[in-house]
Amino acid sequence: MAVPVWNPGTLYQPGDIVQPITAPTATAAQVENGDFAAGNVNWDFTGGAEFVTTGGYSGNGSCVRMPGSVPEGLALNKTKLVVPSTGSTFEATAMIQQGASIAGATRGWVEVRWYDSSDLLILSERGNVVSDGSGGAWHQSKLTATRPAGAAYARAGIALFSVADHTHAIFGDNLSVSGTFAGLPDGLVYKAVQPESGFSASDEPAWPPILGQQVIDNDVIWEAVASTRVTWEASPLYVSGSIEPDWPTDIGGFVRDGTIDWKAVSRRVEDPNCPNSKIVVIAASKVFAGDDDIVRYSATVNPLDWTTPDDAGYLPTGLQNYGANPVAAMGLYRSNLVVFNSEAFQLWQVDEDPASMALIDALPLGSTQHRSIAPVANDLFFASSQGIRSIGIAASSTNYQAGDVGMPIDPLVEPIMRLMKGAGEQALGLYYPSAGQYWLCFPGYPPAPLKIVGDVPGGLVGQFGTGKYTVVGGIKPYSVVAVSSGTPPPGLTINADGTYAYSFAEAGSFAWEVSVTDAQGTIAKVADSAVVGNEAVWLARGPGATSPAYLGPYKIGTWQPTASAGVAARYAWSFGGVFHLSDPATTAYRYSKNQGQTWLNPGSASISASGGRMAVAGGYSFVCGGVNPLLRRANPDGPWETPATGTNARANDILSIGNRLVIVASSPRNARVSTDFGVTWTAGVDFAPGSSTFGSIRIATDGARIAILYNDNLTFGSNIKYSDDFGATWSSTVFSFPLPGSSNLGVELFFDGVYWLAFNETGRVARSLDAVEWQLLPVTIGKAAQVAAGKGVVMAACGTSGLYWSEDHGWTWQKRSVPSALTDVTGIAWIDPNVGGS
Repeated sequence: MAVPVWNPGTLYQPGDIVQPITAPTATAAQVENGDFAAGNVNWDFTGGAEFVTTGGYSGNGSCVRMPGSVPEGLALNKTKLVVPSTGSTFEATAMIQQGASIAGATRGWVEVRWYDSSDLLILSERGNVVSDGSGGAWHQSKLTATRPAGAAYARAGIALFSVADHTHAIFGDNLSVSGTFAGLPDGLVYKAVQPESGFSASDEPAWPPILGQQVIDNDVIWEAVASTRVTWEASPLYVSGSIEPDWPTDIGGFVRDGTIDWKAVSRRVEDPNCPNSKIVVIAASKVFAGDDDIVRYSATVNPLDWTTPDDAGYLPTGLQNYGANPVAAMGLYRSNLVVFNSEAFQLWQVDEDPASMALIDALPLGSTQHRSIAPVANDLFFASSQGIRSIGIAASSTNYQAGDVGMPIDPLVEPIMRLMKGAGEQALGLYYPSAGQYWLCFPGYPPAPLKIVGDVPGGLVGQFGTGKYTVVGGIKPYSVVAVSSGTPPPGLTINADGTYAYSFAEAGSFAWEVSVTDAQGTIAKVADSAVVGNEAVWLARGPGATSPAYLGPYKIGTWQPTASAGVAARYAWSFGGVFHLSDPATTAYRYSKNQGQTWLNPGSASISASGGRMAVAGGYSFVCGGVNPLLRRANPDGPWETPATGTNARANDILSIGNRLVIVASSPRNARVSTDFGVTWTAGVDFAPGSSTFGSIRIATDGARIAILYNDNLTFGSNIKYSDDFGATWSSTVFSFPLPGSSNLGVELFFDGVYWLAFNETGRVARSLDAVEWQLLPVTIGKAAQVAAGKGVVMAACGTSGLYWSEDHGWTWQKRSVPSALTDVTGIAWIDPNVGGS
């Protein structure tokens, strides 16, 4: 029944229900004037809370303030917030600032108050209390408010508190709410609740939007109620999720997909009596399968059942004539089952009823080539060890006989069959009716020439790896693969199947020969050689103007000092055979073109705090200037120059991708890209809001994607973002190092060729395959000052904690010994042994 519309001047009885002509305004989904931008409109102030026009969160604008000499105050927004039902929630936030008071002297929080339909207070909820952060820092108070039973609406506000023994004011601002709000209740109508009948007014009243509230309409009192109705809604019982689930691989495993539970089932026959054999024939509505010296069969018309008595079972071929060997092949001849082994065959009558099955005959002509069997006219052809043979019925009789149909070509077929058997291959037979021909095919025959291929790469002492010498062609089986002459490098092990593993233990040039023999006695050889070096591939550096740099071998051996650098540069770099030393805080810089025997000075490098990181591109060397502009010099011996000035040229870290340069800095907080080697720069969007960075800013690349590591100066959390457009835009990750703090900041970011690695001040390490999903590793090293990698090893210079290396992409680390004079390892670089630098 439809609810009638309200009419003016109409007599209404108690209990009458109407719906308005003009629907009431929906309840709010956000507080009005939560940031005081419109002054004190829509606010109630109590206690010491007062509206002021300065000191606010946004641009020193309007806010609520309370003097420190007053114990408490409240600014309560007048907006009525209605959530759908009891237990429903919404979030409220506000910003609090303690001003000049000490921690705990003043406090503030966001507060939500719940009221019933008569505007009586039911419950107050408060968010987290902001009691620290003096000196002008704003902090957020946050609350998830839950509608209690009997509540009609809520109001949100900012509560302030003081111990009242001082005069320092506390401030609140930026009240905001979020969640699902009711708008207008479903089925909202109005019921007459006055004690006697009365007439409505000539003008429509202002209908209340909240259930339980009332409005006077001349003689009538209307109360907001929800109409009751039954609504039938059809919904699916099973709905898949929006993304494909992670399917289980174990049989019987379950996975949840929306409202569906999927179970992994096997597509194999699971009956334990099924032999899972490849020797299979279908006859008499059953499946027959060879199983050692018997032939099992399934239940009639049920190939999943191999157990039911008097339906499924087996033929005892091993107990009959010529049954000593395992079943090797089966076929059908004139509706009878022919069971072959290597010695003979048996002929069985088969039937849907196991009681009607019986042995018919057995003859001493065997076959192991199951796939060669084919019916040809009135005979059954197959390949035996002697050649092609047949089964038929003797002329003018019903007796079975074996035929030597293939005897004329036995000299051709017999040696091939021996080779096929040795190689474990099966001949393929088929009947070509239109030509009246039986074809017998031999896979892989004639074989390709026997050949062995493989190569053990050269490397460095301590380097490890695996590989394989691969044998192709010839006739299987092959002999073992082994060294037949020469001397392989110590630490190389070659297995019988050709696989090898090495962990080079000694430097030198080595040459050897590996050979293999096939079933025909053919020998194949391959000559191999490897050069194993132990030259310096690491350039390590510590601070000190008179200190040398140090050159070290891959894993094993002694570090050797270079000539004194003459500057206190702490970073080490190696590009194209040239060594570089730079510093993150001073103008110190030197380079060497002769492996550190002499160090050259191209002139003063204007490097300030948080600079010193280097890259090469387009025939130039680049160094970050920190708050000063980026510097470059023409290789090999050009002086330093400033290709661009201004804040866009500031850089704390730099990388090159082809001829494209990318730099980042704490100010401005964005990535800038140059395609003209530093002359002009194009800026992307900010990777961090406001003045929110603190400590080191590091970038790394895999050649396509860029990742950035920076620290938030409010939370001291370490943030990692990534970009696929050279920093024009950034995407966030959810990773942050645990226990954020000013002494636990992220310090280094590196891509080792496979994994991205991130390091923090306390020596924790995290890694990722894509720079998006990160895993905190169960390891702690020292605070990484610089990281380098080469030939599967990652090396981290960790200051006074020493030098650490990993050969499993950071999962485990070992401490490497360094010269006693190198007490503070601040720089490390990989030297490409092919060119002397990288």
